[in-house]
Amino acid sequence: EAPLRETLGAFCGRKLIEGLHFSELSEVQLIDPMAGTGTLLLETSLLYQVTPREDFPFLNWKSTPKILRSPSFKNAYSSFPRLFKSVEAADRDQEVLGLCEERLKAAGLSHSLVCQDLMKLQPVKKVRNFLILNPPYGERLAADFSASELLTQLSHIYSPERIGILFSENQARSVLKDLKANKALKEV
Repeated sequence: EAPLRETLGAFCGRKLIEGLHFSELSEVQLIDPMAGTGTLLLETSLLYQVTPREDFPFLNWKSTPKILRSPSFKNAYSSFPRLFKSVEAADRDQEVLGLCEERLKAAGLSHSLVCQDLMKLQPVKKVRNFLILNPPYGERLAADFSASELLTQLSHIYSPERIGILFSENQARSVLKDLKANKALKEV
């Protein structure tokens, strides 16, 4: 019901880990508490990985250097190690979580799945984690919480080192307004 383009997911993931060397991420758990079908987790986890795709349109351009089409070029290019220690997908919709699991398995990612309502959770054991999410609620799906309440809950439950959130323009305005007015939210 709330699709996200893969290119936007990859951009968000790249911004989340910006400034960090990939070796610094090897002990980090990547969590999407509103995973949906897992686009953000997939794109972030697979950054810097060799893709098995060979159907890139630029390979058929007349101006593309022949070296880029050669098997030796493909064989010489290697992936970075997996970026994260583990990946966790959570969502309140079991059916959508099943689709997410299929996609994570197909990509060969070590993962765990949790069917949960984020707004009803208690704090989890503190581990080194990064959160990445695209909350569709309030814009594309009905929600009984505000973007600011979501931020407070995420901080309370996970105590993340970093949070990457893709908000809609209206959600971002609401959060900025609340930040100016609410001292407790500023601490989040």
